[in-house]
Amino acid sequence: MSSTILHSDFSPYRYVPTKVDASVSHTVLITDRGLFYGFGLGRNGELGYEAGFTMCRASRLKLPVPEIKDKVNCQVALGAKHTLILADGQLYAMGEKADGRLGTSHGPGIVTFPIDCKLAYITCGTDYSIALSEDGYSLFIWGLASFGEGVWGKVGVIPTPRLFHIYSDEKQESKRRILQIVCGSRHCVALDEHGFMYSWGSSDNGRLGHGNVGDSLFPQLIAASVCSPEHRIVQIAAGDSHSMALNKEGHVFSWGSGSYGRLGSGS
Repeated sequence: MSSTILHSDFSPYRYVPTKVDASVSHTVLITDRGLFYGFGLGRNGELGYEAGFTMCRASRLKLPVPEIKDKVNCQVALGAKHTLILADGQLYAMGEKADGRLGTSHGPGIVTFPIDCKLAYITCGTDYSIALSEDGYSLFIWGLASFGEGVWGKVGVIPTPRLFHIYSDEKQESKRRILQIVCGSRHCVALDEHGFMYSWGSSDNGRLGHGNVGDSLFPQLIAASVCSPEHRIVQIAAGDSHSMALNKEGHVFSWGSGSYGRLGSGS
């Protein structure tokens, strides 16, 4: 692995990158001054609000706001052809607007939500996006849900954010407080405050961790994650067709497609 200074604006010259996200063909990073830089394929406008372009070197993204005030809590999340930026309490979407992946009715711009709440976390799948509220109980999804990612039996295009919750059982009697949520290309995994995991979407190659072969149209508890507090899961990740989890003891668990050795199991 080699290290490369991406642009003369970056450390050790002027700015220090503090956060980064990458997708199939583009990358966006955030500097310590709250500036957003991107590079890669941007023909759909993934790299800015102006006409699409492709950059081989990092270039500053053009956003609808002149300056980000809260330079610490801003976030970026990337889909295959779209980019989300969370800054100063607003969520901005740019890129390909087909299949509702931007969550707006007018193309690139500010995403609005069905209830008034502060967002704490954003993540993207290939053609869809999910946002999590600060209290952890309200989640929002939009975009193309082909395999049940849309939640509660909804498959197809979700043009604007749809509110949903994750419950402890199918009776929907107790909402779970979610700390983290991750998206694969066609599946999602969520982690609650107790270290329990929930997954839904395509079950191909066992990526959901339920031990069955059927797609899940709503979040289901992954039984293997129910354990004592000292063994609880503290972090999750999702790839295209596999999932991973890290527990409090530092043990890593993987499931799903094992092709190309992606599960790290030696087989």
